Amino acid sequence: MGAAEERTQAFARAGDERGTGAPGLRMDAADGPGLALTRVWGPNGIRIARSPSVDRADRPAGVHISLIVEGGGQVVLDEGVLEAMPNSVLLLDARVPVRIDYRRPTLSYTWSFDAAVLEHRWVRERINDVVPVRESVWTPARALANSLIEGDPAVLGAAGVRRASELLLEGIVEHSAPQVRTRRADQVYAEAIPVIEARHRDPAFSAAVLARELLVCPRMLAQAFAFLGRTPAEEIETRRAGTLRRRIGLRRRGPDDFARLVEECGYATREQAALTLSRSAS
Repeated sequence: MGAAEERTQAFARAGDERGTGAPGLRMDAADGPGLALTRVWGPNGIRIARSPSVDRADRPAGVHISLIVEGGGQVVLDEGVLEAMPNSVLLLDARVPVRIDYRRPTLSYTWSFDAAVLEHRWVRERINDVVPVRESVWTPARALANSLIEGDPAVLGAAGVRRASELLLEGIVEHSAPQVRTRRADQVYAEAIPVIEARHRDPAFSAAVLARELLVCPRMLAQAFAFLGRTPAEEIETRRAGTLRRRIGLRRRGPDDFARLVEECGYATREQAALTLSRSAS
């Protein structure tokens, strides 16, 4: 088994080893130099949890690029939650702990590349991000993946097949994704703070939404906040907690009053607000 397929197999097995994989999961794979292709059908969804106890440095560097054809759901990262919906392409750093929670019947195709793919700007700028893609645009990628998975295994080892896959995916992502702006981390931070201040009361506002509004990749956004020792998601959470504290003030609040304030300050639930307040107080 090649290194690329080992990465994909380990990624898929992680959920079953931890008892979180959905029953009935079917996986078909093909392996080539620096690339593995995987087709996954989960009639009851796909749930995979990768253990954070494994040191990131011990995981092989690479990128998983997944095409979500049907189903999808949430991809939970340390920096926030991504919504992987039908007709979308998801780019994930192979070394970052991630929890996949697809509750609906899901069909996905994943190209697992080794670290060499990180040389390409279109990959680096969109690591740990979701790109909506029209069906008419992603159809050629699905056809290529099916032919390689179901065809002669030797074909995937032929010179140029990996590069052809890269070029096809690049065309799909670059055609569909919004243009990403490149600038210094301090510039990104300066632009992010007023947006957070204006939008943090919206429960739908997240680090992923912030990155899209600033036209930067999630990695660049994370770097912009690194000097504070926290993530963009934690900065948003801190702003919400501060706003909620100011709104509560010194008055005693009843359950209905507290629920109204929680919603106005950008929290989805009272439990989420209480957890945030306890964290920031500790």
